[in-house]
Amino acid sequence: MISQSGLILVAERRHRAAIATAIPDASVRTFTFREAAALCVVAGHVGSSADAERQDADVLGDLVRRMNAARGTVAYPDSLVVPRRGLRRVQKINAPDIPDSHEPPLVNHNFVMPEVLASMAAVTRAIERVLERV
Repeated sequence: MISQSGLILVAERRHRAAIATAIPDASVRTFTFREAAALCVVAGHVGSSADAERQDADVLGDLVRRMNAARGTVAYPDSLVVPRRGLRRVQKINAPDIPDSHEPPLVNHNFVMPEVLASMAAVTRAIERVLERV
């Protein structure tokens, strides 16, 4: 399934690393949610006029290739500062990651889901813009 996927979204960089280790060819199509959202903002607006002229173009594949090419050139969102579930202390989560609510360090779903939804909204908007050109 992974080898056939055009875009692979994961919560954390360690998930992305596991996919890249298992299937190296998939690493160029694998992004964290927050990473994809940041890269889509740039890559979704960039496209050749040939994309709009070719009805059979792999426009989603082109978007993913532009996202991969933009790695390292786009600033990620700020790191997340979230309270640990059941505790009053807070923790800082690295910028491209969204912590898993079911694995340590435990984080409340109320802090995780808005990040997932915001990231997916940005990716969806970029895909919609690309599809409008076809």
